[in-house]
Amino acid sequence: EEIDDDILDYPLISLNNDTTYLRDSNSWTLLNLWSLNCPSCIENLNGYKHEIESLGYRILEKEGIEILAINYSTDNMDILKNMAEKTNSTDIIYSAKGFNGCISIPYLGYYYLISPDKKVVFKDYQLGDYSELLKAKEEYEKKNK
Repeated sequence: EEIDDDILDYPLISLNNDTTYLRDSNSWTLLNLWSLNCPSCIENLNGYKHEIESLGYRILEKEGIEILAINYSTDNMDILKNMAEKTNSTDIIYSAKGFNGCISIPYLGYYYLISPDKKVVFKDYQLGDYSELLKAKEEYEKKNK
């Protein structure tokens, strides 16, 4: 499944008000699509915080996966900055209000793993211990060598 141009060109606004686009990424990218009223989404952001506190890094980033934690429900940067500070996620949180109009988000929180060549390699409403996501990445890399 290929990512379409609407998604690739949707503006993602960082907490510093910089704009980036998925099209510009040349690496593996995890789209962590989350909402403020989603308890499991906040739990996942806290999971990243615990990884940094206990390991000194985020596991997925160590595996070569860039994390874009995209909030699709608000463009209130003060609220997002507050959440980012609580979850030690200031470097990965982006605002993209309305992004859910471009991409399927069947649950309040949803995850897409995108390959460097912009293919959807994994999608699910939970990440668990990352084993399924990392397996999908590995299989894609083997198949596309």
